[in-house]
Amino acid sequence: MKKINISTEIVHHIGNYPIHRLAISPDNCWLAIAELNKWEIEIRSLTNPNLPPIRHQTQSQDKQFRFLTNRALLAVADSNYLKGYALDNATQQKELLLISKPIYPIGSFALTADSSRVIISYSKMYVTASRAGVQSWKLPLEGKASKHWSSKLESDVNIVARGLGLLPNEQSFVIVEQQFNELKNCYLEKAVVYNANTGKKTYELPAPPPTFPDPFTIDLLATNPQLPQAVGIISGNLMVWEIKPDSVHTESVHSSSPFYDIAFHPNGKLLAAASWEKIHLLDTSSWKSVWVSTNNYGRTSSLAISLDGQWLASGTMEGKVLVHSLDMAS
Repeated sequence: MKKINISTEIVHHIGNYPIHRLAISPDNCWLAIAELNKWEIEIRSLTNPNLPPIRHQTQSQDKQFRFLTNRALLAVADSNYLKGYALDNATQQKELLLISKPIYPIGSFALTADSSRVIISYSKMYVTASRAGVQSWKLPLEGKASKHWSSKLESDVNIVARGLGLLPNEQSFVIVEQQFNELKNCYLEKAVVYNANTGKKTYELPAPPPTFPDPFTIDLLATNPQLPQAVGIISGNLMVWEIKPDSVHTESVHSSSPFYDIAFHPNGKLLAAASWEKIHLLDTSSWKSVWVSTNNYGRTSSLAISLDGQWLASGTMEGKVLVHSLDMAS
């Protein structure tokens, strides 16, 4: 592992609410920010906090978003639609529907590396009615989106919107399923691998070891962009699934204080994990910490790493966003 130098370059003072979600545009120009329990997304210059922000009103509080890599758009799962916010200039943003058909309601979504396709999960509208499912859509640069495939789950299974991650070859993806267990009188969750070309369930990932609570909740799920790995936050600790052709190896990473958010470095060799007032960088080959920072601006609540790996953004519970420079020195 190379020596890692990280410095805090920029501080954005957003407000008084916790920073819930972050994203950095592929050209490193824009920073998308969502505060907890607020009905808007704020887009700012990544490196110049003095420029006025652009605010978009949303129909949902818990919205997920990602920047497209093939055009200047921020894709947002807002209520029943996948929307796109254009980044044509710094003063006027145009909102459009990436998929004109409503999906009730959109949960998590993942874009392919070239942003030509999106996989979307949607949860059950009601406890006793409707079904959860997954859809794949083709997103052309011009013209309307077209549905690639659609797959509905069994009537008693739901999908929770805590992450949907494509595995490196983009032939499979991982989601979190939820099902009520009458014997235990509670909901049970599991991470499940699906075929990205057909929408068919492939297999379930192993449950956490006995050191985790039973029943357990997968609070967040992320996949490695370069290696067949999935990581979940369970009761504040990390559960790692090493997905091999003939087996799945599991490993757990425990911390003295709970983890709140995770983000993979694009090279796949590092995982950033937010833990209260610290940010940990973990080596994904050993899952040992190779760097730990102390956040002097508050308690870390969210993370994002730029597509080229040069920038790490961290949000705090106190409403600030710190932009750190990542230097992978020899």
